[in-house]
Amino acid sequence: MSESYVEVMVKKEGTLLGKLLNLVVTFLIIFSVVLFILSLNPIVLIGTILFGVAMYFVRMKTNLEFEYLYVDKELTIDKIMNKTKRKRVTKISIDRMEVIAPIGSYHLDDYKNRIDKAPDYSSGRAEAKRYLLVYEGQRGVIIEPGDDMLRMIKNIAPRKVFND
Repeated sequence: MSESYVEVMVKKEGTLLGKLLNLVVTFLIIFSVVLFILSLNPIVLIGTILFGVAMYFVRMKTNLEFEYLYVDKELTIDKIMNKTKRKRVTKISIDRMEVIAPIGSYHLDDYKNRIDKAPDYSSGRAEAKRYLLVYEGQRGVIIEPGDDMLRMIKNIAPRKVFND
């Protein structure tokens, strides 16, 4: 039995808003710790703890990586938050896939009106080659697979994979 296996990790590029939010929360924590040391006020301690909790959630939402795992006709996409927590985003059978092509390709013209909003599981960088994977007729995801993964999928479904 021949198994095909490819794994691709993609780090999500941080947005300006995310970086700014990280900076503001870090500044608020430092300020409240210094203020607590100077005043020893329990209300300031509660504020410091709340800022710490806020920083935890901000980091979980802004420090993202995506893992694409292709094993025997199944593509699994996981979201890794702050390198500590993993969440399965979707699992797609290649048999249910209709097409995978670079964004802006003419091969996707038939699907423009069918797909409302495709979630973006790519790095978000402008120079990256991002692909739209359409499955089940009206669902799609934006991914950034490597050449090896595209080659594996093309071996299984050659008429559904385009590299224009």
